[in-house]
Amino acid sequence: MIQRLTESATRSYRSEMAKPRLPALHDLVRLWRPTLQETIEATEAHLLQKPVPIDYRIARQLCRVAFSHGVPWSALLAACDRSEIATERKMNAEVTRMVWDLGNDREVQCFAPNDKRLTIPPGRIVLRRDVAVRVNIDFLYVESQRIRYFWAQFRKSFALSDSELGVMASVLRRTFLADEGREVDLEIFDLSEPSAAVGRYPRVLRLSELPTIPDAQVVDVLQRVVDAFDSVCQKDIDWATIRKRPSHRAPPPSPPSFI
Repeated sequence: MIQRLTESATRSYRSEMAKPRLPALHDLVRLWRPTLQETIEATEAHLLQKPVPIDYRIARQLCRVAFSHGVPWSALLAACDRSEIATERKMNAEVTRMVWDLGNDREVQCFAPNDKRLTIPPGRIVLRRDVAVRVNIDFLYVESQRIRYFWAQFRKSFALSDSELGVMASVLRRTFLADEGREVDLEIFDLSEPSAAVGRYPRVLRLSELPTIPDAQVVDVLQRVVDAFDSVCQKDIDWATIRKRPSHRAPPPSPPSFI
């Protein structure tokens, strides 16, 4: 009897461990749809895709010192070259160079979000007692006595649309700027690719240039995708087997604008 209970508990534990992680904040925003059922379908399609083995993690780690020119470009390039995957080396070097160019001829002082000298909000939106969405920024910088929070959209595709960037900006504003008494701004560096013919089209978007989304709507957007995620996780899906399949990264249809 004890053995059967132990085996059952082990199977249940493995099943829980096999479930996918809650998508990152920018994907939660991207997966929103006008109805819960549509959001469930978009979320399921996203979760059923095998994770791409390459990412922009290196660029995220380097962007603060790239923007401030805190180390020579050769050192940043060498850091990108540490990746074992040629494609990842190339794409991280590409976007790191764009952040480097953004900092050309500027006098800035950059700070990591966890800098002990600063008092920065914890960066979380609590949707339920058991669900808190982590909100990350890349760094803060001071230029001409003005403080700005900086977040980069590095993806070429699967990137946020302008209306979705408005939601993302509203999340960042709500999380980091709500109680800020000083003059603080937010800067989004968008490096997405509108089309293959155009290539990457770097844009700097400030808070005033993005649509303002009410706090209640921001919470509703995130809550709907989290509810959809819970619904998908309750389905009888063998997540471990799904992860072993070849990756198919066809982008889902674009949702209508939030605005």
